[in-house]
Amino acid sequence: MRGILERLADGERPSTLQLAFLTDSGLLSLAGLASGELDHTSFEAAAVKEQAERVALAKLAAMKNAVERAKEAAKLEARAAAYFNDPAVIRRNQDRDLRRRYDIGYVDPEQFHRLMAILREFSTGSRIKTDDLVWMQHGGADCWTPALQKAHHWREAEALTILWRVTKDPWQAVTASGHWRKAAEPEKALYTTAEVKTDGLAPKLKAALLTTQGGASRDLCRFEEAIEMGLAAHALLPRDFRPCTLLGAVHIQTGQLTVGAEWYDNVEVLGASRRSVDSELRSILASATADERCRLAAFLLKKDAMRYAWLERDARAAKVPRATR
Repeated sequence: MRGILERLADGERPSTLQLAFLTDSGLLSLAGLASGELDHTSFEAAAVKEQAERVALAKLAAMKNAVERAKEAAKLEARAAAYFNDPAVIRRNQDRDLRRRYDIGYVDPEQFHRLMAILREFSTGSRIKTDDLVWMQHGGADCWTPALQKAHHWREAEALTILWRVTKDPWQAVTASGHWRKAAEPEKALYTTAEVKTDGLAPKLKAALLTTQGGASRDLCRFEEAIEMGLAAHALLPRDFRPCTLLGAVHIQTGQLTVGAEWYDNVEVLGASRRSVDSELRSILASATADERCRLAAFLLKKDAMRYAWLERDARAAKVPRATR
């Protein structure tokens, strides 16, 4: 175009190719001027009309394009709405959100439907059924995550606290207290059991109350209270291993390893499984500092290397400093 205009300014006629370019571009008035068919006056009149027509055509084309874009956008919106309103998609998104809420990752397809049925029912406020609870706790899709455990214990604690207040059955308060502790709410555990009047209670029930209250006090690092309650419960039921478990845990946590180990020896003698004792020790180790872990592991391994060999295995697996014997 610049070359054409320069030739016209110099009084020269454009080439055949340049004239064809003007015609193909729709610049007919300029082509007429360049070819000599139009003089300047006629060109100016024709150019104004031609420009107005081009502007009108451009506006029309823009309107058509806008209409087409709007139609396409409407189609995409309709498709998106149909997709997100599809019951199968809604269910899939809800299932994904539930798994995220409880930190559940990949689930085996064979176990997926049962797991999701449990979670959907749980999300409505229902409690987990016993058989479903057993299934999840023992290998059910690796879904018994800490987040789901805490939610379950909270739900159970709420339900049992209500049941205790309705029925006035102290055992419901004891069980609720255990769930409050597992839900990381030891203060609620103490508050619930404090409502129970202990006058006239059977020794077994009174010992259970003292033990769970002592456990909640231990959770709150009120170790003197926990020891006092544990000793009182042990005096009531000297053949019950549960107060011994509490006393063993508190003494170990407070650095009294020899006394704590003796209480744990009583626990096994009185009928508790070795597995439950080891589970309690693992819990103590998990909440201890690195130095405390090494000290406790060294003490237990020196006491009975065969009995506590799992400490070294756990240390290697977790890559923590290995205790010296």
